[in-house]
Amino acid sequence: MVVAHAGVIRAMITYAVAAPADCMYRLTITNGGISRLRLAKQGALLEKLNGIAG
Repeated sequence: MVVAHAGVIRAMITYAVAAPADCMYRLTITNGGISRLRLAKQGALLEKLNGIAG
């Protein structure tokens, strides 16, 4: 688990899914939102963005 500010989360997701850096600010990160990345041999999969617990 990583707890961080929105900019750090945007950068991590952008890097993990190999998106262009200039697309980073297209992601909206909500306060207290839960985002989940699954890392595999083939790459990263964004499973959840701005979700809630449960």
